[in-house]
Amino acid sequence: MRIKEIKERHSLVQRIFLFWGISWTIIIVCLSIWNIKTLNEQTSEVLLSQARSFFKLIVLARYWNSLHGGVYVPVTEDTQPNPYLDIPDRDIKTETGKLLTLMNPAYMTRQIAELAIARDQVQFHITSSKPLRPDNSATQWEADALTTFLSENDEYYDWWEDEQETKRYFRYMAPLWTERPCLSCHEKQGYSEGELRGGISITIPVDSFLASQDNYKSVIVLAYSFIWILGLSGDYGFSRNKE
Repeated sequence: MRIKEIKERHSLVQRIFLFWGISWTIIIVCLSIWNIKTLNEQTSEVLLSQARSFFKLIVLARYWNSLHGGVYVPVTEDTQPNPYLDIPDRDIKTETGKLLTLMNPAYMTRQIAELAIARDQVQFHITSSKPLRPDNSATQWEADALTTFLSENDEYYDWWEDEQETKRYFRYMAPLWTERPCLSCHEKQGYSEGELRGGISITIPVDSFLASQDNYKSVIVLAYSFIWILGLSGDYGFSRNKE
């Protein structure tokens, strides 16, 4: 009878150990998944916040430019008169003979985009459904974004991987609405105040950012693995004492 009781007790302890072992494993796996999911969401929020800040700064600079009716800058090898800007006094000459050309918001945005690529590798692209400059034509992704701006969204973003360069990017786009100062250049195209005129897309390289995130994910997995082993060891030790 004593042997039977010992066997039954041993079997009960094994079942309890198995139950708590499975439960502990499920808890650790769920916590790991939740932490990694939270990290992914935080990463998206950080990049989204960064892209929004870039967009707002560009729009603010464009608005300042349009309030002044454009800004005259010296003509250089890199800054030639804008052939798509058809307005009086586009080019003027100072009393000292220096040639100046009017830089409108679109031309300014293009130069900022070129500087951003050279310095930070962040890409800006101003686009429209009926651009004056052919290079401002919308890509398919940008065209999809412009369509959603007309119906439901005030911003559009996703992750994108360049298969040729094997690089990852975060893409963001928000609309440009026609304001009164914009009409000096765009009224000829048929735009009216408050109408969707186009948008600015922002492409941020994220390989280095995601590499750091992947390292942190590895730390999370290792930490929870260590906690899982400690928990199972404690459970096993407790069950051995009960036998």
